[in-house]
Amino acid sequence: MLPIESLDVATARSVIAADPEIGGLAASHGTETAGLLLDRRALDGFSLGQYWNELVRQFRRLICDPDAREYASVREKAMKAYHTGQVLGLPALCAAIAVHVRLDVALITPFVALLIDATAKVGVEAWCKSPPDQRPHDQQGDPGAA
Repeated sequence: MLPIESLDVATARSVIAADPEIGGLAASHGTETAGLLLDRRALDGFSLGQYWNELVRQFRRLICDPDAREYASVREKAMKAYHTGQVLGLPALCAAIAVHVRLDVALITPFVALLIDATAKVGVEAWCKSPPDQRPHDQQGDPGAA
């Protein structure tokens, strides 16, 4: 097995070239080392920071840009799921809360529904109005960054 402490990019590339399958890497070098061997520092042309930034940018378009046509069906499905969750999950949540606060479920249901709805709307608005963070993932405290 390859000791993790001695792992460098050149060694990682040579091991990956010899056995590119994750199963083989894990079997021959251990699961933790296999994960490190497949880390972005060991692969040419792949940047986790660039991927993360693009993922966040696309997610922001999904949530914040009503004109993003490619996400219209996803938004529609998400809203249906949100409303279904309110219909199905709200009574269960209210029943669980009612036991602890010793109030009737019917009494707290409107307040819990308003709280959930307000929290969702405030969270979306706050996130959409905040400036996008353009720093690469590596500068945000990524423990695997070199």
